[in-house]
Amino acid sequence: MSKATLEFDLTDNTERAEFTRAATADQAYGALWDIAQELFRPARKHGYNDKVLSALLEHPEVATAIAMLEDEFYRILEANEVSLNDYA
Repeated sequence: MSKATLEFDLTDNTERAEFTRAATADQAYGALWDIAQELFRPARKHGYNDKVLSALLEHPEVATAIAMLEDEFYRILEANEVSLNDYA
């Protein structure tokens, strides 16, 4: 078994902010996953449950814009060395 320990000086404002980011990383990952699955995937796969969003997808320029935003979303994740495929 491998273990890792992170240590922060919570009296230091910078380290306290770093601790908060580390402690909430799972929630941040979950939010990114939800964005990918709830905003982008429906546009490619099965459509949105929301009737207005589904109707908008009928316009090719809207579908193209969503695809471009999805590409940019994943480009930004990759540039920051974040992968939504790294976790089980």
